[in-house]
This record gives sequence, C-alpha cells and structure tokens, in this order.
Amino acid sequence: MLINKNHLTYCMNIHSGNSWNDMLNAIEHYVVPIKQEIAPATDFGLGLRLGAEMVSNISESKIASFKKMLSDYDMYVFTVNAFPYGVFHKKPLKKKVYLPDWGEDDRLIYTKNVAETLAKILPENINGTISTIPVTYGKNLPSKSIANIISIAKFLAELDKTTGKKIILTFEPEPDCYIEATQDTIDFFKLLNKNISEKMMQYLGICLDTCHFALQFEDPLKAWECFEKNGINVPKIQLSAALRYSPKKTPSFSSFADSAKNELEKYAEDVYLHQTRIKKDSRLFYFHDLSDALKNPEHGEWRIHFHVPLYKQKYSETLFSTSDSMNTNFFAKIAAFSDLHLEIETYSFNVIPKKEISIIKSIEQEYCFILNKLSTANTNP
Repeated sequence: MLINKNHLTYCMNIHSGNSWNDMLNAIEHYVVPIKQEIAPATDFGLGLRLGAEMVSNISESKIASFKKMLSDYDMYVFTVNAFPYGVFHKKPLKKKVYLPDWGEDDRLIYTKNVAETLAKILPENINGTISTIPVTYGKNLPSKSIANIISIAKFLAELDKTTGKKIILTFEPEPDCYIEATQDTIDFFKLLNKNISEKMMQYLGICLDTCHFALQFEDPLKAWECFEKNGINVPKIQLSAALRYSPKKTPSFSSFADSAKNELEKYAEDVYLHQTRIKKDSRLFYFHDLSDALKNPEHGEWRIHFHVPLYKQKYSETLFSTSDSMNTNFFAKIAAFSDLHLEIETYSFNVIPKKEISIIKSIEQEYCFILNKLSTANTNP
C-alpha cells in the first residue's frame, strides 16, 4: 500500500508452497484477511515470492486470471523476491538457497522469466523491483557472473523499452556471501560500473535488508548513506530483525556457555542457514551457522541470522531482537523519500519456537509496528 509516497508490503516467502496455485491459496487465506484488518479501503501491495517452476512457461490465461483477482481484491504487485530458486520451506536448504548463483545460466534465465512475469502484472506508472542473491555464497566471484549481470541489465532495459515497465534488479547483501556488508557491496558496484554503462546501471541496485546489516554490527542507516555517497541505487528495503543474545555477567565461561546453549539451541534448526556474529570487546567472531557458534562459544554479544517479528523486542532476560536498529532517523529518511519499496520479511516465522500468535496476527502487528514508526517520523521530522 502507498505510505508517504512509498510502497509497503510483506514478503510472501513467509508462506509455504512452490506452485502458482499455492500462491493463489496464500493470497486467499492470508493476504485477504490481513488487508481487511490493515487497509480495508486502500489498494494493498503484494510482495510475491516466485520460484523458477512458477514462472517457467506461464500461460497468458493464468496472468489474466491473476490480474482479475488482484483487481477484485484491490491489490497490486510491485516487487518480487527471486532469491530462492526452488522450494523454500519444509526441507533443509542451508547453503543450497544460493544455488544456482549468478555464475550459472539458470539464474539468468530464471530472473528473466521473473522480470517478464512482473512486467505483465505491474501497474502503470509504478517501477518494479526484484531482489536476488548476493551474487554467490562465499568470496570467490564465479567467472560468468559479470557477463550474466550485464545480460540481465540489458534485458531489463529492453523490457522497459518495449513494455514501458521499469524493473530494477536489487542484490541483497547477506552474511558470508560475495557481497555481505557495506564495503564489499561498494567494491562490487565499482566493479560493475567498470563493466556496465551508466544507462544500464539504472536497472541494478541494492535490496537493503536491515536484519543482515544489524546482525553484522552495522548500522542500516549508515550503510544506506554510504551506498548513496557511492552512487549506488537503493530502491528496495527489507524491514526485518535478527536475534540478539546479550548475556548477563556470569561467574565463569562454562556457565556462560551453558546459558547460551540453553537459550539458543532451540533456534539452531535444520531448514535455514543462521549465520552468527559474536562481538567480544573490539573483536568480531564469524560463524557460518548458529550450530557452529554453539560448538565454539565466545563470551560476548551474539547476533544471529534468524528473522524474527519486528514488534517483539524482548524474548527473555538475555534474548532480544535487533528491531531497535531501525531508529527514528532511519524512518525519517524513509519518510523523506518517494517510490521506495518497503517489504516486511520474516520468512522464518514458521520455525520460531513456541509461537504465541497466528501468522496472520503476527504480520498484522508487524504492519502496525512499521506504520507507527513512520507516523512518528512524520510528526517529529
């Protein structure tokens, strides 16, 4: 929905399913009641999650039927999550979620299919965004990455020319990936600028996920400002929070380790990768997964790649979220923009231990959290 001239939605990757019908059912069973509660009299934006199977040879009749559904429910699509290529829930993914990467043609073909699909359902006079993987998992740049990214930029430019629909591909920095934090993201875009014309670069940008920066002890607002100073487009922001473990003083390291294990091991589940950072004094320790950190604990503040609801800031005396990293200044900056794509993303909701409320009520409360923050930013510029 349109808020302060920006578009707000939640990412439908929170819902299980990998087929077109699964998506339609999710809209019927989840999005419709959420809209009725949050925006009954306003057009409601959707953040779709489209897998490769869903956009492969999709028929025009399906597109027409979907557009009618959107019209009937006063909904519109403006952004797509094209990060996971295939099945995203209910089976172990871990590092597989980054495959195929931008060094593989399958990633390029899939992203082109997503862009074509989005162009067919994107309203007039609204730009579209697609979020994608941070190039690859790890620090080795695949040999075909730059060539494939040049190809997708040209494809999006041609799509804009032939359809009048401008769609921007946004790379999403994430821990342990080729682009993960502020500086290596800047370095990557410098590399792109050497290989891609300024005209083509307008179709490439960053999806800034606040969870990913906060868990690496970076300020999302400062990261955003650094990207701006370096001429990097940030058309999409995912509003999300990581887990933060701040231990109390303990009489011994063994008691700390036991406390951390008791508090956190229930979050070390098997489906998603939970990269973990631990700050001890001025040192930062890196772990590829929470299970690794629990095997080799360090006494300090832990931040864990586990997307938790924005509205809940405290889980216990030692366990919190990083939602406070999105402060008043952060939302004031958002409020000063127009045509930003804002997407609530809490895909790991279904594996949160001991959930207290339903998925619908949780998403509604996340909307209220964001709307209240934006309202406060507007009244206190």
